[in-house]
Amino acid sequence: MASNYFEINGLEELQEDIKSLMRKYPSETEAELEKIATDFQKDVNKKFPNGGKSGRKPVSKKWKRYKLKSGLSGMTVGLSLQNTAPHFHLVENGHKQIVNKERYAALQSGQLVFSGQKNQGKRRNANSKGMVQVGFVQGKHYCEKTRNEWNNGEFAERVEKHVDKLLKKYDL
Repeated sequence: MASNYFEINGLEELQEDIKSLMRKYPSETEAELEKIATDFQKDVNKKFPNGGKSGRKPVSKKWKRYKLKSGLSGMTVGLSLQNTAPHFHLVENGHKQIVNKERYAALQSGQLVFSGQKNQGKRRNANSKGMVQVGFVQGKHYCEKTRNEWNNGEFAERVEKHVDKLLKKYDL
């Protein structure tokens, strides 16, 4: 009977390359994820209208990053990007438009037209006494649209390039 015999050489080197990759993967991937998040943020800001009127800082300058905790394996890297401007969610998602009864009466009679009106006096909300909802301002969904564009291509391409670069760097 013929015996089948084969020998594998270089297994120790492969094992060392894999260990080296596992040590460096989180830090290198985190740095790449920071670059991707910065580019995503810039892409959203390009689409967002320039705010900054009446002494307020533009919404585009209010981005905060929160690093997510690694998973049990230690191989999970994540980043949460959030706009903390106080009015970002109103522009992004939309909001109710409310006025007091006097303004509502002026709107009904045609004496007042909403175009760039500023709220004078104290802040009011829908629960304030004597307020009337006159409509709903549709959200613009800049961040959502950009996220959908990135999910359909650019994010996956950039992650794939990064993984290929790491595999090439560590001869795997």
